[in-house]
Amino acid sequence: MRWPRLQRLTPPYSLRARRLSLIGLLGLMTALAVVVGTSTGWSSADSNADATAAGVAAGTDGTPPPSAATSATTSIPASTTASTGTIAQSTTAAPTTAAPTTAAPTPEPPPPPPTAPVAPGTIWPGPWQVALTFDDGPDSTWTQPILDVLAQYGVPATFFVLGSSAQQRPDLVNAMVAGGHSVQNHSWNHPYLTGLPDEGVRGQLSGTSDVVGEITGTRPVCWRPPYGVSDGRVDQLGFELGMSKVMWNVAPSDYLNPPPQAIIDNVMGRAAALAGGPLVVVLHDGGGVRSSTLASLPGMIESLTAGGFTFVSLC
Repeated sequence: MRWPRLQRLTPPYSLRARRLSLIGLLGLMTALAVVVGTSTGWSSADSNADATAAGVAAGTDGTPPPSAATSATTSIPASTTASTGTIAQSTTAAPTTAAPTTAAPTPEPPPPPPTAPVAPGTIWPGPWQVALTFDDGPDSTWTQPILDVLAQYGVPATFFVLGSSAQQRPDLVNAMVAGGHSVQNHSWNHPYLTGLPDEGVRGQLSGTSDVVGEITGTRPVCWRPPYGVSDGRVDQLGFELGMSKVMWNVAPSDYLNPPPQAIIDNVMGRAAALAGGPLVVVLHDGGGVRSSTLASLPGMIESLTAGGFTFVSLC
C-alpha cells in the first residue's frame, strides 16, 4: 500500500516579504527608542558640554549670572516697572519720612540787622570779624579771670550783664570798661520777658540800664533777651528804651560746661560753615561753673586768629 505524498505547506507570503517586514519592524522600534530617549533626558556629548558650561557661568550658589535672560514667565522680580505691563509690589517700602542726613550743614547767612529802626550806636561785625559776647555776669569767680585772658590777647568783647549782678559787683563792671569792652543789657534777673506785662519788661530793662549808666556813665544801647526768647512786643519795648536786640549765630553751649576742646571745635566748625562770618559767639561768664569757658578761650582766640578773623566788640 502506498502512502500518499505529503504536501508542503506554503505560507501566504514569500520569505523576502518576511525579511522586509522584520527590517521594518526593527526600524520602527529604533525610531520609537530615539523618541522615548529624547523625552526622558538622554543627551548627546555636545549637549552635556553645553550644560556644563552653563553651570560654570551660573556660579556656585545656583543663581543666574547678571547677563542671564530674564524672559522667564514663571516669576516676576519685585523690581519690574510699569513699562513692562506687569507691576509687582516692591519688597522695600518707601520711607514715610526723610532719612537723617550726615552731609555737611549748608552755610547759614549772617544774621540780619536788629529789628528796625536800629538804636544809635549799634555796631555789627563785618566779614571775617568775630564778636565774643558773655552773658549772665558779672560773677565774682569767673569774670575777672576771663577779663585777664582777653587782656593777654588784646581781644575786645561784649558783656551782657544782669542788673542785679552789676549792682553787687560794680568793680567788675568798671574792669570791663577799663579793658576796652562793651557793657550791655541782659535784663535785671534773667526772666522770660515774653511772660511779663509791659511794665514788667520795662522794669527789667530800664532798671539794668540805670545801674550800668550809674557805674560806667554810659547807658546800654543794646540788649539781649534771657534764654534768647523775645517777640515783637518785647522788641518794641526795648527800642522805646533806646536799645536794639542783639542775638548770636554761634552757640557752643558752654553753659553745659563741656570739655574745653569741644567748645573750640564747635566755634571753629561754625566759623567754617559760615564761610568768613560775621560771627557773634555767645558765651557765659556767670550763672554757673564756667571753668570750661575760661579754659577754652586761649585756644579759641588762637584758632580764630589763625583762621583770618579779627575781633570786635558790639554796640
